[in-house]
Amino acid sequence: VSIKLTLIGYGALYSWLWWYAYTYYAFSPESVEFVVKPEKDELVRWYTYADVFVSPSPEAQGLVFAEAMAGGTPVIACTGSGADDIVQHGCNGFLADTSYDLSRYVQYLYDNPDVLTYTQVRAQATSRLYHPYVRISQLVSVYKKGIAL
Repeated sequence: VSIKLTLIGYGALYSWLWWYAYTYYAFSPESVEFVVKPEKDELVRWYTYADVFVSPSPEAQGLVFAEAMAGGTPVIACTGSGADDIVQHGCNGFLADTSYDLSRYVQYLYDNPDVLTYTQVRAQATSRLYHPYVRISQLVSVYKKGIAL
């Protein structure tokens, strides 16, 4: 079974990552793919297509985790990255303290398809809590309580 790594996004390290993947490691475009600045609808398709969303950055924004989970994609992210608020370790994804932990959790899900399926279902369920209508309703409730004081 082959695994394909798709890196989505852009930034200061894009050129270095491209060189590292294709020159240093000599990976083929079939095994490592770069998707730069995808349109919103294309990004949604990638979230849905992915088996797992891995965020190695300790500076990621929380919204990206909710978006990935809406596609039924569990999240593996660094602790302290905003993921702590949405990722329930072992339920809808995993929180990693080190880069080694990130790779260990990817391997764990690869080796345990039943756990992968469970985390996918739980990720999608979690995303419903972050739907804009739910969040707006919660915000209005807070405002009403504040006004009542």
